[in-house]
Amino acid sequence: MPWSRLLWHWSLAVGVRFVLVLLGVSDWLLWRPEVSTPANTALKTREGLWLLQYGLSPYLGASCHTPPLWLAVAAPWAHHRVLNALPNIVCDIVAAAAVLLASRQLFKPHPSHKQDGPWMQPEQLSLLYLFNPFTLLTCVAGATTSAENMAVMLAVAGSVMRRPALAGAAVAVGAYIGLHPLLLTLPLSMLLWHGPEDILQQVPEWPLKQQGQQNRQHLNQQQQVGASHSSGHEDNETQPRSTLQQGPDQQQQGPQRAEAGTKLAKPAGEAPARQQQQQQSVASSRQTAATIKQRP
Repeated sequence: MPWSRLLWHWSLAVGVRFVLVLLGVSDWLLWRPEVSTPANTALKTREGLWLLQYGLSPYLGASCHTPPLWLAVAAPWAHHRVLNALPNIVCDIVAAAAVLLASRQLFKPHPSHKQDGPWMQPEQLSLLYLFNPFTLLTCVAGATTSAENMAVMLAVAGSVMRRPALAGAAVAVGAYIGLHPLLLTLPLSMLLWHGPEDILQQVPEWPLKQQGQQNRQHLNQQQQVGASHSSGHEDNETQPRSTLQQGPDQQQQGPQRAEAGTKLAKPAGEAPARQQQQQQSVASSRQTAATIKQRP
């Protein structure tokens, strides 16, 4: 997807948010528990800003749980009807950019990768985040969840790109707004240590698969050897019959053909024993191949 088209979709997402704010959807969403909770609602932010205007500390009682830095960010836009959602919209755009960077790093093409690309492009993933109903509604409601999502997405992008400074700063910002991003410390540190694992690029060969291939090759060789011996035995059996159909001129060479027949009769007597041994070996190899196929 070209950058011009991507920016157009991002601007469309921003416009949808501003339109919903103009329609007054944010005032209705403030009282919906699916979007706003006592820990992240915009009502607490407005209460803290009102106390600051009157020279009171917003943390004297239990009415405000918003961090001081978020109060400082939301203060210039709090009394505007449309621009009060601007901090949340900026957080959503930054989170979508983080999703784009992380997905591009994960879906990077590999020279030894012969299959098709992913079923969804990185640009489509960023648009899927922007137009997610919960992301859209929390942004319009003015909840601090947008800032927490931005911090989490930046932490994941920094870990995927092997940038510990970005990942650590994003986790710190997320823990400053809400404590639950601290749970990502261990998985993000493991991601920084080992890096993202692409299963399609690092498929280990199963030992049983190699053993099955070797057994199949051995089975094919045994079958070829058995077929060659059986064809030789059939030639030896058909050769005495052909002597009965010879003319009087060819029957004069009887003693020479008799000597050749005695020479060929010796391996013909040994052929059934060899065939039994070969059949037994072929049966055993087929049995081992069947047991290997039945293994998980």
